[in-house]
Amino acid sequence: ALDNSAPEKALSFAVSGTVAGATVTLLDGDVVLGTAVAAGPTTIIVTVGSDMSDLSDGVHAITARQTEEGGLRESRRSAALAVTIDTTAPDAPNAPDLDAASDTGVSSSDNITNDMTPTLNVSGVAPEDYWQIYRDGVLASAGLQTGASETLALQPSGENTFSYTVRAMDAAGNVSGESAGLSVTLDTVAPAKPSAPDLDASSDTGAFNTDNVTNDLTPTLNVTGLAYWQLQRDGVVISAGLQTGASETLAPQPSGDHTFAYTVTEFDAAGNESEASDALSVRIDTVGPRVTSLTPAPDTLAASAEQIIAAFDEALDPGTVNGSNFRLFDADGAPVAGSVSYNAAAREAAFTPTTRLPEGSYQVWLNGTSSILDLAGNRLDGEYLGSFPSGDGVVGGDFGPSFQNPVAGKWVQVGQRSARAGGISQNTGNSREASITVWNGKPVVAWEDDTGGDWEIYVKQWDPATGGWTELGAGSATGRGISNTTGFSFAPSIGLYGPDGNLNPIVVWTDRSAGNWEIYARRWDGGAWLGTENVSASVGSSLSPFVLRGSDGNPIVAWQDDTGGDSEIYVKRWDGSAWVELGAGSASGGGISNNLRDSWSPALMLGADGNPIATWQDYSGGNSEVYVKRWDGSAWVELGSGSATGGGISATAGDSRNPALAPDAAGQPVIAWADNSAGDFEIYARRWDSATGGWVEMGSATGGGISDNTGHSLRPALVGQAGLEPSLAWQDESGGDTEIYFRAWDGTSWAEKGAGSATGGGISDNASGSYAPALALLADHNPVAAWADTGRAAEPEIYVRRDPPAGQPVTEHEFAESAVRFAVDVTAPVVTVDALATRDVTPGLTGTVDDPTAAVSVTVNGQTYAAVNRGDGTWALPDDTMSSSLPDGAHDVQAQAEDQAGNVGVDATTNELTVDATAPRVTGLTP
Repeated sequence: ALDNSAPEKALSFAVSGTVAGATVTLLDGDVVLGTAVAAGPTTIIVTVGSDMSDLSDGVHAITARQTEEGGLRESRRSAALAVTIDTTAPDAPNAPDLDAASDTGVSSSDNITNDMTPTLNVSGVAPEDYWQIYRDGVLASAGLQTGASETLALQPSGENTFSYTVRAMDAAGNVSGESAGLSVTLDTVAPAKPSAPDLDASSDTGAFNTDNVTNDLTPTLNVTGLAYWQLQRDGVVISAGLQTGASETLAPQPSGDHTFAYTVTEFDAAGNESEASDALSVRIDTVGPRVTSLTPAPDTLAASAEQIIAAFDEALDPGTVNGSNFRLFDADGAPVAGSVSYNAAAREAAFTPTTRLPEGSYQVWLNGTSSILDLAGNRLDGEYLGSFPSGDGVVGGDFGPSFQNPVAGKWVQVGQRSARAGGISQNTGNSREASITVWNGKPVVAWEDDTGGDWEIYVKQWDPATGGWTELGAGSATGRGISNTTGFSFAPSIGLYGPDGNLNPIVVWTDRSAGNWEIYARRWDGGAWLGTENVSASVGSSLSPFVLRGSDGNPIVAWQDDTGGDSEIYVKRWDGSAWVELGAGSASGGGISNNLRDSWSPALMLGADGNPIATWQDYSGGNSEVYVKRWDGSAWVELGSGSATGGGISATAGDSRNPALAPDAAGQPVIAWADNSAGDFEIYARRWDSATGGWVEMGSATGGGISDNTGHSLRPALVGQAGLEPSLAWQDESGGDTEIYFRAWDGTSWAEKGAGSATGGGISDNASGSYAPALALLADHNPVAAWADTGRAAEPEIYVRRDPPAGQPVTEHEFAESAVRFAVDVTAPVVTVDALATRDVTPGLTGTVDDPTAAVSVTVNGQTYAAVNRGDGTWALPDDTMSSSLPDGAHDVQAQAEDQAGNVGVDATTNELTVDATAPRVTGLTP
């Protein structure tokens, strides 16, 4: 250990080479420092006096000589030994400092730690000196130290406060004074186990703010009496660092329906962590309740409906299950009186009619828009409607499931009923030819519709705030729509225009109001639809428009036009004040196609250079082929040699129709089309390869192509953008009826996106015809599709579905596409027989029946035959069905009709049939 007492100043020198009896003298220059008598030829020790008054601080040259006994001979001096004398102590060092890595806990500078082998940093010591650390005055260092720090040996455990100091020592052994002290608290005692956290009432959504059931994905948890703490979810730390105060609002928790165990641990200033608290069980539920069955169920026969019972997949907020949101209506839409109850144990809501339901049709309504909630406050997953006839029979019958099974990854509706019943159009007319874009993150759809009397253009937008489809401007999807012209308005194309950050929808369409077919346009300015613009203004027929937002934000429109004699592809752009040609002659004469045969169905996209690319189907090569041109800044030129002559880019032996165009991930164009080279129509695709300067197959442009199935595949739609691979939809007849199929390019092939998206029912998956898909990309880069669908009625409606959000598998419960009904039937069908007089001995018979589904049989002369129920209120027994000839005379024909409930009706007339096959004879002649 170092101390600062006066150092020992006596010095001893060893001198060798001496002679026995000689006197050895030690000199500093000429100053004698000391003498000693040698005992023999050995090394002797000469000691300098303890006062060392003749040796001042500094460097001295010390020599020795020996004088033989009697002083007769004296040797020469030895070689000099340089000796440095230093009696000055070093300055006291600075106080030591606890290294930040050893300063555990809430602060790395508060000198409170649970590190039992702490590292102390030392400063203020000369580089050539040494030092040692003392704890409460007792040496703690392991010997003399150099450098800037020392990691101490194990210090006493518990909770203690020590004062650490430093002393320095130079090479001569001079010891400094003690440094100032560093007070360090060593604490290895953990805090006591805290109380469990508590879900803040403001985060405990739903019916009760104390049940720990919530749909708040960023809940606030409260703690009590803790200095520093962290929360854990299922044993994993979720707090954003050490917390102080009384609460923490967590980062987003997993969505879905999960129950988590939340605990808290307390930390002291030294970083000691307590035992975890008892767990707080919190159910985070962001999934709305779903109806799992309805009793009576659809498509079953029942004698009566004492109650209508809806079963749910989870518990409901009892206060939201009431007569305002669980209702029954008759065929005229009038509400049926009744009461609503809720069985929490069974998770069933029941509507009980005040009086027994008379025979008739009824509709069940469960309100999912804002009313029926689960315990977390999530609204019903859909607003459910179901219709069924009822009657006054005996209670009973077997009831089947009301809803489709949930399918993970299935394309889902954008709002309840967006892809069933009346879809988003929801009107009494024909709704066709959907076009879709995404504006401010929400889909907007335009279509042609004859609800208002003649054909008009309608527009609706998805409103996430209300969870429904609303008009974009008053009257945009009723009456005369946004077209509001006196002539027919067909084939809308919707897109966006305007500068980045201020985009708005624009719709173009074909209109016959001006006497011939023209291309009209209207723009939404953020608050209203601006006036109608005549884009084409030509003398010919202008058809099949396509609108594209140019790189400057202004719209570009392409269409087919026969002003030049045959149909050519014309293009115009908006220059800020008028619609002008995009290149000389782009909307006159031969347009941009400029060939001798018809050019139809254009589509546009922006190339990687910001200039437009156009594709169309063209008959110049004999059969229809797919042609492509691009605007190079001064002219419309081929994109690849022969891309707009001869066989174009399709170059097949069959017809190539309805090309669709979109960029791939590199921003290069991809074109898909329908092609019947292999017999039936399949979907083919090619992409532009800028490296080789050619159009290459993308999946396939031969044989079965991308679709590769047994039915016709038509009307492809493409969507893509730079950085994302393209997606493809089309209408397909392979599943029996026409469905919408979908595939996405995954870098090597066109793969399904969602189970069965390109097989069976596809993404439309219903019992009706689905036609002419359109695609757009949502903000999350998932595709959304719109199409025309015949749904449950004869007239088509517009349906919309989307690919489920990325990372969030979606299941959907919804009513089956078939009629949602049950029948209670105690009334026998009424059947009659038409009277007939004939000479035919195996005649055909007819009659009436008031049940279009009843089985009708006819009995004549003891023989019974199955008749045909025509479904229009009549039945017929075809001529020559009878197995034996009937004799002349009156015959009783008994007709019987049996309905699906087993009720039997029999006609009440007799002798309806008279047969007279005998020719008249002359019995007398007068005169």
